Amino acid sequence: SPTSLYSMDRQARALLVTGRPLSSPSSPQLPLNNLNSPCTSNGMRLSIAQPSHHYVNLNHLENYPWYAGEMDRDCATTVLDQQSNGTFLVRVRPAQIETSPSDAAYALSLKWNDQVKHMKILLTSSGEKLYYLSESRYFKSVVELVSWYEQNSLAESFSGLDACLERPFEK
Repeated sequence: SPTSLYSMDRQARALLVTGRPLSSPSSPQLPLNNLNSPCTSNGMRLSIAQPSHHYVNLNHLENYPWYAGEMDRDCATTVLDQQSNGTFLVRVRPAQIETSPSDAAYALSLKWNDQVKHMKILLTSSGEKLYYLSESRYFKSVVELVSWYEQNSLAESFSGLDACLERPFEK
């Protein structure tokens, strides 16, 4: 079935990018066929479709097409150079994995005006952990940050970068 093929493709991509399966038995699970549901609750899509035997954990970034896993700046530049303007990805900055694994080790890379821009996704150091690109706007998750900038310009955070995240890069 199409759902099975999609599940296998996502599962293979997760294994390729992260070396881990898409979900673990201890993680919350939702049917794969609910990914397009407009209803959300606490970052989880609500189940409103018929049950499926193929499940995806929506708490993990690996479930999003724009998530590239561990990738350095040069590699991100190389892959995005071949893409059209507006293509973006979120990656784990390799240098951050060992030096500060508890901090936000993510970067947002975007092709815009035939150049690749790289932006660190920062994490607040005190109080509630919030993600941000600049101190003008904070988000509870990387997913929330990406969703915001898919609909709103990055110019609020970066003058001269009047662009939205248009197309996720998919391996």
